[in-house]
Amino acid sequence: MAEDEGKRDPKSDQAAFAAGLPLGIGMGVALGVAFGMAFDDVALGLAFGVALGVALAPAFGAAQTKSNKNSPDATDDDASTEEHSK
Repeated sequence: MAEDEGKRDPKSDQAAFAAGLPLGIGMGVALGVAFGMAFDDVALGLAFGVALGVALAPAFGAAQTKSNKNSPDATDDDASTEEHSK
């Protein structure tokens, strides 16, 4: 087991939030308009939709940054540190 397994990196949390913010706000606006039209109050629906999108932004960003790390174009940080340590 690694020592850092239970610890969270604040930089990666901020990056996940920033990466997920546009997607979260966009989806929140879309849902807000839909609920606003259904309840005949679009302004209130938009406000709640954007708030929900901002609240869910870290979840969207974490999924996006995780998929970027697993992509074939991603650089391998462990390999570069091994080269420098020799």
